Amino acid sequence: MPPPEDDEPNWTPPGDADGPEWEPPAATEEPPLAAAGVPEPAAAIDPEILEVFAAEAEEHVALIGRTLPLYQQQPGNKEHLQEIRRAAHTLKGAAASVGFTLIAKLAHRAEDLLDALYDGDRPATPGEVELLFAAHDALEDLAAGRAGEEVVAALAPRFEAAVAAIGARPAAPPEPAAEVEVDQPTVAADAAAVRAAGEALRVPIARVDEVVNLVGELVISRSGFEQHLGKLSRLLQELQLSADRLRRATGKIETQYEARALASNRLANRLGGSDGAGHGFDGLEFDRYTDFHLMIRELSETSTDLATVSQELSGLTGEFDGYLVRQSRLTAEMQDKLMRVRMVPLGHLSGRLHRTVRRTAADLGKQVRLVLEGENTDLDKTVLEEMAEPLLHLLRNAIDHGIEDAAAREAAGKPAAGTVRVRAAHEGTQIVIRVSDDGRGIDYEAVRLAAVARGALSPEAAAIASPDELTDLLFRSGFSTAGRVTEISGRGVGLDVVRALVERLKGTVSLASDPGRGATFTVRLPLTLAVIRALLVEAEGHTFALPLGSVTQILRLDPEQCGRIGSQDVARVGPDTLPRFSLAARLGLRGTTEPDPRPPAVVIEVGDRRHVVVLDRIAGGREVVVKSLGTHVRHAPGIAGATLMGDGSVVLILDPAELCAPARAARPAHPAPVAHARHAQRPPAEQLTVLVVDDSPSVRRFVSGQLRDAGMDVLTAKDGLDALEVLHHAERLPDVVMLDVEMPRMDGYELLSTLRATPAHQSLPVVMLTSRAGDKHRRKAMELGATAYLVKPYQPAELLRVLRDAAAAPATA
Repeated sequence: MPPPEDDEPNWTPPGDADGPEWEPPAATEEPPLAAAGVPEPAAAIDPEILEVFAAEAEEHVALIGRTLPLYQQQPGNKEHLQEIRRAAHTLKGAAASVGFTLIAKLAHRAEDLLDALYDGDRPATPGEVELLFAAHDALEDLAAGRAGEEVVAALAPRFEAAVAAIGARPAAPPEPAAEVEVDQPTVAADAAAVRAAGEALRVPIARVDEVVNLVGELVISRSGFEQHLGKLSRLLQELQLSADRLRRATGKIETQYEARALASNRLANRLGGSDGAGHGFDGLEFDRYTDFHLMIRELSETSTDLATVSQELSGLTGEFDGYLVRQSRLTAEMQDKLMRVRMVPLGHLSGRLHRTVRRTAADLGKQVRLVLEGENTDLDKTVLEEMAEPLLHLLRNAIDHGIEDAAAREAAGKPAAGTVRVRAAHEGTQIVIRVSDDGRGIDYEAVRLAAVARGALSPEAAAIASPDELTDLLFRSGFSTAGRVTEISGRGVGLDVVRALVERLKGTVSLASDPGRGATFTVRLPLTLAVIRALLVEAEGHTFALPLGSVTQILRLDPEQCGRIGSQDVARVGPDTLPRFSLAARLGLRGTTEPDPRPPAVVIEVGDRRHVVVLDRIAGGREVVVKSLGTHVRHAPGIAGATLMGDGSVVLILDPAELCAPARAARPAHPAPVAHARHAQRPPAEQLTVLVVDDSPSVRRFVSGQLRDAGMDVLTAKDGLDALEVLHHAERLPDVVMLDVEMPRMDGYELLSTLRATPAHQSLPVVMLTSRAGDKHRRKAMELGATAYLVKPYQPAELLRVLRDAAAAPATA
């Protein structure tokens, strides 16, 4: 640990007021809790204590980060100031107790300024608030292990000057706990905080996930019970119908026989009756029972017994149904409570969001104010962690590209300080996060010029491109409208990563702009990734689960509702005309199902757009547990996952966003049109896009560098499965695939065979680049459909020539 500051000669750790500063034993390896945010050597501290302190420090720093923006807006508000004081005071005490002197020193310095402001009679100045923000950032860095003594040394003189300017005397450095005198309100507040913390139980999220998975299995078991109960109900209905038929038949036989018996006694004689059986009475005076009578009575009693059993079973089935409803309610409630354990409010990111806005605005010399709405909106912890970086990038993007400088804003009649607003809310089964700014909006002309300059669109296509088409270009990899490259923007890497991360979370991101008034990014995410409510639908004999959160309407389509506009099938739903497609056709399913003149359909909403999906049958709604497709099926087009039904059958879960994606909707069904379209829009040879597939990082890096030096764009993949995923997510297919032979998971031959069997990739040129020089390997590659075969080592000029020749070769299936 570094020696104490010269300006703090009396600083000693707690418990040893007169002794030397505590020094931990030298560590021979990296401290065990470095990853948990412990910045100083911690080998001598109990790991459990370190874990508790790391969590506590994170909590207090987050509280300071959430309250400081409120205090910045109301610098005279003593309640906000007191909230920050309490957090800084508690953090100082905890850090000093554990032995983290840097955190304790900085918190102590901040507390001096906070006390002076609290006891003073004037609001804090912008400079003092900015200093508190700097202290918060430094505390966050120290707790995370990203900073050291230099940050405390840099801030200490600034705090001393600020306290001196107010005229307050700095408090003495922290002394041993037994000798510290603090005011009673602070003690009471800290005691309440300790009691509240004692009521909480920290549980590793892995244990929560285990219980959530068990609830998922319970849902599957309940699904099986529902199916069996439904089958029992149908059997009881059939039993009831059979009992009714038997009763009617028995009654009919009995009625007809009695009528005939009364008309003539000869029937009884033929069936075994005797003249003496009547004891001298005629048929009206004495009932005669023959074998036929007995048979009829037995049938009648049997039908009555069947009806009684059927009624009792129906009653039991009703009771079972009631138990099932109660179990469903309890399961749903338990699932909801467990999922809430995983939920954290968006406000947990407020410190990082404010920090990003402050630093980006300062770097660009702009005045920007961040407004958070819906901070208490809960998100799944995993989703929130995954969404942190995309949100930070959207904020940087808004400040860099959207918000104007103060002079330009005042010239446009706007306030000098721009506003970036983050709104979060629940909408149905989705979390919707909107990031908006009041800046210049999207300059569509600049997007057109950049699209032409980068070869994304021809001048003719750019001139007629709609705003939606131009907006979609901003999410492409490598596309940027920035005139120069800076640390913040200009490299064309950002929005494409945001979209990829959001789609990985099964969500969508869209962008809307009002030129001159600002732009809004809208991110829609599922509320949970574990259990969802789904609509079971059928297409060509296959059952699929469609997430119910995306379904806005269920209907039957009349022939007069359906039509066609250009090449797009449409359907009229109310006053709107919506794009229409068949689920079976979109998934490439072939069958013999007779077309329904009034087929069932659903209207699904993806982002701000709606589509009509035509189905064969709707089987009903059900809760399903989302399961991964595993590593063997990295990505199935249009499929988000799978679920297990109660009878053991597997049902695929559809991905509405991908089903409705324009790229998928426009994907041709036959290989020839694919090849034609690809070659028709191929850029010049110097702008070829090459996908390099090799399991060696060194080879990928070396070859990619050579291709980029030659003016080509490069995509990379580490094996066959990774290459398939890259091809699926690519905005435009590469012009050539350069493929190694020997790779893990899926080798080059397997990938080549898969490409040639896929209509969308059938005509894609493939150049094999391998160290295998034998004729057998070459012949195998050419038989599978390779365009060229190149052996390592190679000459760079030869490689470029082969790639250009392969890209220029006519497409072959």
